[in-house]
Amino acid sequence: MKKKVLIVDDSEEFRSLLAQYLGGKGYLVEAADPVDCLEKTRAYRPDIVLLDVMMPGRSGIEVLRGLQADECAKNIPVLVVTGRHFDREIGTFFLQEPNCRDFMPKSADLGLLAGRIAEILS
Repeated sequence: MKKKVLIVDDSEEFRSLLAQYLGGKGYLVEAADPVDCLEKTRAYRPDIVLLDVMMPGRSGIEVLRGLQADECAKNIPVLVVTGRHFDREIGTFFLQEPNCRDFMPKSADLGLLAGRIAEILS
């Protein structure tokens, strides 16, 4: 059975690029903006959520905590992928949250990102 990935990012271009790449790797991919993330998570039931940090409306930490507070979403692993200056201290902050499994820059090679997703889901 194919694994489901939910991409939460305010950049439609990045969501599209990542969806196309991961779809080619055999994942079923859905995209959401930060406002409708929780509703999409409940409806789609992803195996993993890829989450941006800096987004208008709701920040990545707000989305992350909203997911872990929801009974349907609290056990879904989250991989934070950020385009902002990659700061290990921010990564450490996010990794203290129970559902956050890793923190990576958007500039990371897509193959490395796909590999990390596979590791988290194994």
